[in-house]
Amino acid sequence: GTANGCLRRPAPHAVNMPPMRDASSKVERVRLLLIGRNDASLNKLRALLAATPSLQEVGAISDSSKAIEQARNRVPDVVLVEAEVLPVLGMDVARLLRTELAHIGVILIAAQSGAGLYQDAIQAGLHDFLLMPVTAEELGKSILRAYERVQQVTAGRTGAAPGVRRSGAGKIITVASAKGGSGKSFIAASLAARLAAKHPGNVSLLDFSFQFGDVDLFLNLRGEKTIRSLSSVFSELSSEIMEDVYVKGANDLQVVLAPKGSDEAKGFTVDDIGELLRFVNQSRRFTVVDTATHIDDILLSCLRDSSLVLLVVNPDVISIRSNAKLIKHYRDLQYPLDRLQVVLNRRRAQDALDKGKIQKAFGCQVCATIPEDHETMEEFLNFGRSVADIPDSRLSQGLDAMADSVARIVGAADA
Repeated sequence: GTANGCLRRPAPHAVNMPPMRDASSKVERVRLLLIGRNDASLNKLRALLAATPSLQEVGAISDSSKAIEQARNRVPDVVLVEAEVLPVLGMDVARLLRTELAHIGVILIAAQSGAGLYQDAIQAGLHDFLLMPVTAEELGKSILRAYERVQQVTAGRTGAAPGVRRSGAGKIITVASAKGGSGKSFIAASLAARLAAKHPGNVSLLDFSFQFGDVDLFLNLRGEKTIRSLSSVFSELSSEIMEDVYVKGANDLQVVLAPKGSDEAKGFTVDDIGELLRFVNQSRRFTVVDTATHIDDILLSCLRDSSLVLLVVNPDVISIRSNAKLIKHYRDLQYPLDRLQVVLNRRRAQDALDKGKIQKAFGCQVCATIPEDHETMEEFLNFGRSVADIPDSRLSQGLDAMADSVARIVGAADA
């Protein structure tokens, strides 16, 4: 599948791609320098680029050692670099371009993906990462987005790192865990339900746990439409389309459900997810995102785009160890640590690992502690009740405190 997006699939919009207008109608010419493996690969790129009239090739080379020289001489707006070029590898060329010529957009195109390559691309600040094969439309949009971002920075309108969030937009809260069975989806659903109770009509919940999503279970929801229903319209989202897909919960909580089967769970790209996040984020005060437990490009994209990341951890050594690896990824990608908070779930009085030890181990704050309460959990799950209806108990009090804490944290970020 293709991968696109500010660093896209694999990568995310590194994700701040501004919403895509029909940029080609507003741009007279975007000057392109192509750096490819050989004449054949350069010609393939040219064939794709021909579909976007506003793109103008100003140079093409297959000797990557001449990249900086050619970029200085040809004065491109955007440079396309194939990862497999020689003698200097594409990632090294792209990194050099970003260091030496920061006013130029840089897009890396790879024949094969890998978490390491994607992470390198994010760390280098590239404007996009595309995985072949890519369509002419996807490549054209990627270039125009990169051009727009460069123009914004040059004009001084924004110097921020790419990210979905814009002035006046809502807050994206990503709920993550590197260990299955941690209660991550329960926490995501509970948080969304409680935020919706205090902010009716202003909260969305997106289930990006494509293989095993079950927020519908925790919210006692039934719906035929899932995120798969959007698969052909991610770049054309509208309020009407979303209204048809949303499943409504209490207090007008708007939920996008995960696919119903493993076959439907395949084929989503970071670009798809970026488009959906951007659209929903513009119309809701809070967007809660439930994610998969394995580390992939979509999870990394969500982490990067979030106003707040809640890492759900259980007070046991296996959970600590698994999530420590996720935190290492987070640090390696140089994401802001002040946006990362821990939710300590299923805490028991006798547990040796308490809030203080968790904070010391991870180097980040525990914003909420949810007590273990089997009796209450069984009562609402076995009788098909929603987490919004959990009776007054230690569990409901912990969840209420978590929602209050989250609202304060993301609110303080605006101060």
